[in-house]
Amino acid sequence: MSIVETYSADFSEESCLARLLDDAVDTPCTDAFMEDVLTRLITMAGRGIGHVWKVEDNGEALVSSDQWFSTVEMVPGQFEKFCKHAVESALADPHSAPNEALYYRYPVENDLSEKEALAQRNHVLNEYGIHHVTCLPVLVRRKVRLILEFFWANPVLPESDYSFFLKQFGIQLGFILECRENEQQRTRSEQKLKRILDSAGDGFIGMDSEGCVTAWNIAAATLFGWSREEAMHHPVSELIVPPSYREAHDAGMARFLRTGKSLVLGKQLEMPGLHRDGRTLQLEMTLWSLQDNQQWEFYAFIRDISGRKQRQSELERRADYDELTGLPRRGLLLKLLDQVLQDPQSTPIGLMFIDLDRFKRINDTFGHEAGDTVLCTMAERLQNNAGSDNLVARLSGDEFVVLCPELTCEREASYLAMQLLKSFDSPVDLGDDHVFVSGSIGVALSTCESTSVGLLKWADMAMYEAKGKGRGTFEVFNDHMNSRLARRMMMERDLHEAISQGQLELYYQPLIACGSRRVVSVEALLRWNHPVQGLIMPEDFIPVAEESGLIVPIGSWVLEQACRQARLWSSLGDQDSPMTLSVNLSGRQLAQANLLDHIERILDQLSFDPREIRFGFEVTETVMMRDPASAAHTLARLRALGTYLSIDDFGTGYSSMAYLKHFPTDAIKIDRSFINDIAHDERDQAIVGAIVNLAMGLGIDVVGEGVETQAQADMLCSLGVDYIQGFLYATPMPVPAFEQWYHDWHDSQSAS
Repeated sequence: MSIVETYSADFSEESCLARLLDDAVDTPCTDAFMEDVLTRLITMAGRGIGHVWKVEDNGEALVSSDQWFSTVEMVPGQFEKFCKHAVESALADPHSAPNEALYYRYPVENDLSEKEALAQRNHVLNEYGIHHVTCLPVLVRRKVRLILEFFWANPVLPESDYSFFLKQFGIQLGFILECRENEQQRTRSEQKLKRILDSAGDGFIGMDSEGCVTAWNIAAATLFGWSREEAMHHPVSELIVPPSYREAHDAGMARFLRTGKSLVLGKQLEMPGLHRDGRTLQLEMTLWSLQDNQQWEFYAFIRDISGRKQRQSELERRADYDELTGLPRRGLLLKLLDQVLQDPQSTPIGLMFIDLDRFKRINDTFGHEAGDTVLCTMAERLQNNAGSDNLVARLSGDEFVVLCPELTCEREASYLAMQLLKSFDSPVDLGDDHVFVSGSIGVALSTCESTSVGLLKWADMAMYEAKGKGRGTFEVFNDHMNSRLARRMMMERDLHEAISQGQLELYYQPLIACGSRRVVSVEALLRWNHPVQGLIMPEDFIPVAEESGLIVPIGSWVLEQACRQARLWSSLGDQDSPMTLSVNLSGRQLAQANLLDHIERILDQLSFDPREIRFGFEVTETVMMRDPASAAHTLARLRALGTYLSIDDFGTGYSSMAYLKHFPTDAIKIDRSFINDIAHDERDQAIVGAIVNLAMGLGIDVVGEGVETQAQADMLCSLGVDYIQGFLYATPMPVPAFEQWYHDWHDSQSAS
């Protein structure tokens, strides 16, 4: 039976509409489908012609399609002419039925005999026996997507029920097309998302409320060894959750479905996973949930961090254990010490702080490789003598600590300390040589209020007491040492206030030329005007400042004040040889990585140029010899700024005379230990004479410091020393007193 026969046999608008819409739902919206629609609609109404207009340019332009159907009898060739004229006349007139349907987005019905404005199109259409036109817009998302135009050859329009039927069909067809496009868009989005997820480096897994897999990307397949086909619809817990965790996994799922509460959703977690081959993986995953149609869905991005965890574990091991000796480092020691101290069942514990005496000299003499051999040997000996119940750690450099969890009294601690000292009885074999090493041990016993840091500090203080008593021995911390520690902490607190409250002051002591007796230089010396204790000398507070780090702001203050004073005194001295002002650099300052940047920044802020206003730095020989190469580099950069450099306390640092060739220095200041008896001690005279001859050959000035008698000054000058500094001529003085002294000295020298 043909289409026409089918619809003629059962002509019911409702049933026809239902059939058409069913076909529209099930059939792709192709040109063939639209021709079929036209055929059915025209056949149902009688004699007519149907045409489909497409709308392009975002709903603004009509485009004729090739879809036509006609039940009107025409001579050969007439139908093609009709189609051409119908399209051209519609496009030429903005008031044509298709254009009005496009503009108003509403069905348009025209009786051609009543539309004078469309007389031209009427004439064209009437020639073909057309009396009425119906245009039906099909809207998708409120925009016209198609227009169905019907040309009726009957003198009378189809019944109103049929017109209503057409309008309903247009509305429903638009809705179907919109749903179909939404479904197509959803399908495309799902395919796009699948491609994105499959290209992701992290595994992606979806799971339904039953715990079964609903999504499984390529990375998940690679990670766990199960293909997508194998994983889909299988329980996640059986695929990737280790057996020991499955009960907790299932319980967590059940709790969430029951209460809506979860401890893991929305968080990044680290947990073990199971590979298909039984291997345990270390995973990092982010979990979240969605609810769709009252059903919960769960998703996770999963990353294998097994390699990262292994590297992290190795880094932690390296961080916790010394690479050279294999002993625990400071961090692990303090962690273990905290655990023991916080254990309410633990007994009093002991801590042994061991420092190798003069270890730096071994490094300087035999080299760092020999130093490493010594450290490894001593680490092994200390472990052997400490016993299996105690822990030996390397704190830093040449410092070791022994943690003794079961020391109950000072007698036991003393016995263990003596056992540890036996580690130093025999020499250390260096291959072609051997060396004896001694050590000093500080012992501290815990109290109920002890902390790990406090106990370590007590042991450290006791170790310094042992060093002060001759080295190679041990001392047990006592309240007397604690009092000194309290005084030290109080001094540190007061020193903080001294900086902020302006209690620090610079004193100045001159250097006198041996021949001309003119003032060639002045050294700035730091003093602390304590509100209670009075004037405190630098040797009493500089060590505290260095330990606490306060030496950095103090050094900045000293440099700024000295630069300002040097500018004020720039006119003092001879015009050809102006007076130099120098400040001291401490060991902590010299070790600062950014010392030069810090100094340059201060000089720039003050617009101070050492090339225009003579300015210098003094560094003790002992400080320089802690790291000669680094010191030489720092001094070279200071010299490049145009500063005058002096080595202070020369002769006390056990340096080789050869170092003078490598240090960029302008002057050396002979330590007072060689000056005290120089007037009558021939050995001191020989030493100073040798230093003067060496310095003269290197073009370095020589200063005798700590000079208190005229006999000392005369002997130094006779040996060739260039400058004299000491109480013989002037004590360190504050600015007003120095300026008065300088003018008095200058006047007395001019008079003589």
